[in-house]
Amino acid sequence: MKIWLSILVLLLSVLTSFAQNNKSVESSDIPTITFCDLIQNPDLYDGKEVRFRVKYLANSEVGAFGDPNCSSKENRTWAEFDGASIKANSEPEIYQKVVERILCGKCAADDHWRETEMLVTGIFNGSDIGHGRLGEYRFVITIKKIEEIRETEKTTMPAFAP
Repeated sequence: MKIWLSILVLLLSVLTSFAQNNKSVESSDIPTITFCDLIQNPDLYDGKEVRFRVKYLANSEVGAFGDPNCSSKENRTWAEFDGASIKANSEPEIYQKVVERILCGKCAADDHWRETEMLVTGIFNGSDIGHGRLGEYRFVITIKKIEEIRETEKTTMPAFAP
């Protein structure tokens, strides 16, 4: 009986170690960068999956990413959310917050801007082709996973224009 118990404990520790190693390899394959580095070096990240912290700015017509330290009219970045991927890849409580704060239809009905800071993983499109509303955005990022999402703040005008 002691032998079987020892084998079971050994097997469980090996499986736990294997699962942890797979997670660290998976997350280390995706570079973590700053949003400013991403939009200032689009050729380095074009078509690649990246992880970064960013502010999401939205109103009834616009959904964009930005950073007051580097965002400008020349590097506007449109935000697209792949709801199915986010649901599959994010923690359930995070996904629920995303639904309430980002994917909600009624939250876009007012005239206020909404600012939400997030830690995200997504595919960056660094082409100069127009994206988003009226093709005014140079870049687009399709979000596949959200790891953190802060409270959404309403404002009449964002600290920086998307």
